[in-house]
Amino acid sequence: MYIRNREPEFDENGFDIYNGVLFGYDKNREDTTISIPDGVSSIENGAFADCNNLESVALPESIQRISDYAFIRCKSLKSITAPDNTAFSVGNSVFFDCESLESISATIEGDSIGFNAFENCISLKDITISDSVQVICEAAFKNCKSLEKINIPDNEENISVIGRYAFAGCDALKTVTIPDSVQVIGNGSYDSTVFKNCLNPTVVCNKNSSAYNFAKENGIKVKTIKVKNKDIEKE
Repeated sequence: MYIRNREPEFDENGFDIYNGVLFGYDKNREDTTISIPDGVSSIENGAFADCNNLESVALPESIQRISDYAFIRCKSLKSITAPDNTAFSVGNSVFFDCESLESISATIEGDSIGFNAFENCISLKDITISDSVQVICEAAFKNCKSLEKINIPDNEENISVIGRYAFAGCDALKTVTIPDSVQVIGNGSYDSTVFKNCLNPTVVCNKNSSAYNFAKENGIKVKTIKVKNKDIEKE
């Protein structure tokens, strides 16, 4: 929701909330831990941008969407917590340059994970992606240097895409599980930008899938999984 010329109205906790949408936060406050009230379904563009005091944010179960730049450059932010089974979508550059962010205890869902959504989250160790995600946009996880594994769920009903530089610079990345539903990786064949500067990743996939062909063409290690409980074949 976007309302033109709307002046912020901060409550006693520093939130500017209107009709379930959190538009902003009072950046003059020095809170390190905040809990966003239940009933908030969306956090709007840049709501917490450059809030360098924030270390922990607790999301409500009602959250559905975190929009572009919402937490950009929150340098001290370490954790995003939420109740069990909470899931939300993320826009572009939502957590860009959140260099202290280690964990998000919720599932990332929606049609896509936005451009540069987690770029330079150098401390992020784990992320859970829903099978609703069809597109991992360009540079979504670029320079997530502590991320060791990514499991992309299968979504047979939709063509899925992994954008260029999606995992570039992920130094610690060991395994990326890519299902058959992913048909487009980077710009296609011989596009090594997706895993550029990754030290030694292994793509886990079915043989003769798009992921398998991509890995072979770009000299990336492959571990193939034969379906229906057949043996795993290392290559």
